[in-house]
Amino acid sequence: KVEMFGVTAAERGTESEELLDEFLGLQKEIFSELGLHYRVLDMPTEELGLPAYRKFDIEAWMPGRGKFGEVRGASGTPIIHVES
Repeated sequence: KVEMFGVTAAERGTESEELLDEFLGLQKEIFSELGLHYRVLDMPTEELGLPAYRKFDIEAWMPGRGKFGEVRGASGTPIIHVES
């Protein structure tokens, strides 16, 4: 299992979303190059845990089960600013 984690600056306010898109793109590229049949689910807000603001689940076809099963996920969390 490989975990990807990123920290962004908050200069434009879009950096977190851009990095989430980049991570999702990398995961899709890996599954495509492996020749796996997969789908990406943009999860509804009711499915999000704190502090995520957006979450994607990636499911791959599992022939032994005869259905799709979750193999990866990608989620974005809000910017947290702390001053001391």
